Amino acid sequence: MQVKELEKYAKKLCVLYVEDEDPVRFEMADYLSDFFGQVETAKNGLEGLSKYRLNTHDIVMSDIKMPVMDGINMVKEIKKLNNEQCIIVISAYSESEYLIKLMGLLPIEWVKMSQN
Repeated sequence: MQVKELEKYAKKLCVLYVEDEDPVRFEMADYLSDFFGQVETAKNGLEGLSKYRLNTHDIVMSDIKMPVMDGINMVKEIKKLNNEQCIIVISAYSESEYLIKLMGLLPIEWVKMSQN
């Protein structure tokens, strides 16, 4: 796909970005809006899940560790609603417990490929 085609395609996509830190959420939403047609934000997993239920999102991007509902539990709930949802998880944490919990939510094919 050519860059121009990719830009045109991305402008048709809706992204839900979930992050509890206000400055990071505001800056990242502004940055993402340069590429994607619609960027919706939420400040925690519970708010993100509520917004997910109200709107169609092509991509969900989320922090892992947040108050009220963390990213892992939000991903679990989204996967119950739409197992095919494209989800990108972002974190500053390198604790293996978070990675292990998330691996259980990923498609089997991805887990197998990442183990090679």
